[in-house]
Amino acid sequence: MKHIPVIMATADAFPSTRELLMNAGATGFLQKPISFSMLQEALSLCVK
Repeated sequence: MKHIPVIMATADAFPSTRELLMNAGATGFLQKPISFSMLQEALSLCVK
């Protein structure tokens, strides 16, 4: 089965949120507000 990267975005700033999202299967995590460079970095980490 092919791996499909999942990048989740949230406005929540609590450190436990990142852990929760990663445990739920996220490949990446972005905290809002999202800049183009943040999205670009997250995408580049997923395609390596």
